[in-house]
Order: sequence, then C-alpha cells, then structure tokens
Amino acid sequence: MTDQQDDGGGAVSFPLSATVTTTRWSDSGSIPANTSGHCIDVRAPTGARVVGGGFEGGFPDTGSGGLLVTASMPGVDGDSSAEGWKAYFTNTTSDPQTVFVFAICVS
Repeated sequence: MTDQQDDGGGAVSFPLSATVTTTRWSDSGSIPANTSGHCIDVRAPTGARVVGGGFEGGFPDTGSGGLLVTASMPGVDGDSSAEGWKAYFTNTTSDPQTVFVFAICVS
C-alpha cells in the first residue's frame, strides 16, 4: 500500500506498513437436551479486537427441530464491555449436543 502526497512538483509515493496479528479463539460447550436459548461465548484475548466470528454445529431455525442456532453475534453474554463472540442455540433432541463458537481477533 502507498500513500501519495502532492507537493506541487508531482506525486511522491512512500510505503506504509503495519503489523496486524490475526488469531482465532474458540470455545466449545454442550447444549443440554430439550433446551432453548442456551448461550456459548468466547472472549477475545486482552488487547485484541473482534472483527468476526461464528459457530460450528447447529443449523438455522427452519422449524424442523434438532440443534438450531437462533443467533450469532459479537459480544460476551452478560458483559457488554467485553470483546468476544456469542451464539445462542436450541436443542430439541433428547441428547446433549456439542457446539463450537469462535472469534476472529486482531491485535
């Protein structure tokens, strides 16, 4: 990437550089059988900013039952100032289900 500046005599280019470290933090949790609104979240490491996230396990709620994800969004359940990612699940099966929630962070 370059930044250009016009000093009246033409364009001058010079390189800009920055170091960005990207990490993926994840946590797993068990969604109890026959429950709804169960939240699993993961916190970003100290000093990192969350730029994305998601989940593994579950499906969008189509009304057919099973392990459903009802929301996936930035934040930590119960702590509005924390950097992280959270997902809410409904498990309509008779068995606990394991899910993973991850946050993509930069520092």
